[in-house]
Amino acid sequence: MKDKTLLDDQSGFKLFELVLIFAIIGILLAVIISSYSGIQAKNRNNDRQKNITLLQKNLELYFAYSGNYPTLAEINNSNWLSNNMKYLDQNILRDPKSTSNKLVNIPTKNKYSYNVTSINGTNCDNTSVKCTKYILTAEYEGGGKFTASSLN
Repeated sequence: MKDKTLLDDQSGFKLFELVLIFAIIGILLAVIISSYSGIQAKNRNNDRQKNITLLQKNLELYFAYSGNYPTLAEINNSNWLSNNMKYLDQNILRDPKSTSNKLVNIPTKNKYSYNVTSINGTNCDNTSVKCTKYILTAEYEGGGKFTASSLN
């Protein structure tokens, strides 16, 4: 009869089993993290669309009152906005991944663009040439754009 030692009767995990468990946990964590970041990007894209739509509504209200749209310089001036577009929450001018409330003329990642022109597409200043058309643009994360244009 042979003596059994503790080494002969191990009931714990073997190295291969432990490696397999850690690999499965790692894969599950990677899937969870990637789907969570995808959900966050989708939420930010929804916010972009909502902000551009709200800005469009405010611009149309301003046009109905004044007969022209503000210039880019005017809409980027917080004092002008406070005096002329009182109901506009200036936070909607900021892309969810930006720290600036300033719009740009050309579509840019993490910034909203506001391209305002005269009726024939030339530059305008609202003194000699009225601003009567615009295009608002937000670039989506993952590609694509959301645009809204003047109703006039």
